[in-house]
Amino acid sequence: MIEQKIFQRLCYTVKMGWRYRKALKKYLDLPNLQLSTVNALKLDWLKQEQIQALVLDFDGVLAGDHALMPLEVVKPWLEAMYNYYQERLFILSNKPLPLRQAYLAEHYPKLQFIKGVAKKPYPEGLELIKTKTGLSGAYILFCDDRLLTGVLAAELAQVRVLWVTQPFHNLCGRFWHELFFICLRIIDRNFLRLFA
Repeated sequence: MIEQKIFQRLCYTVKMGWRYRKALKKYLDLPNLQLSTVNALKLDWLKQEQIQALVLDFDGVLAGDHALMPLEVVKPWLEAMYNYYQERLFILSNKPLPLRQAYLAEHYPKLQFIKGVAKKPYPEGLELIKTKTGLSGAYILFCDDRLLTGVLAAELAQVRVLWVTQPFHNLCGRFWHELFFICLRIIDRNFLRLFA
């Protein structure tokens, strides 16, 4: 059953990645659609762009793979975002780990952790956020480090997105897992460079 779902998601990714390949390639080419790391995102810019809800991936964006809490270097930034957005700050991760959810609920009680939806690149998580907030995608910003999962989901849901180009890693603690995701990110970029 799990293998079947993974295969279905892979087929969906390839199909929609191909269909949206030109839209996705612009994230490789246009610096204004990129973000080096999430903590480079400034609150003043978000206000200027009228972003009323902020959505974050966790792995690669707030910490390395499978981490239970954000990196220390990210925590002050996340605190500032939380203070401003409150219940309009969301986590949309393909790994809704219970201990991660518990940490976030304790430290950021109004933050909303989206779970029980199809994994990215399916757009259901972002569509749910649009429904919860009553906002159009023009006022929602998603930050994700994978072109063929999070960025593709945002394109499908018609939500604004910034591609995080220098995701956080935990090579000391989870070398093989991190290497796997590094390879996936390389495949994402090469697929779009070759076919878009």
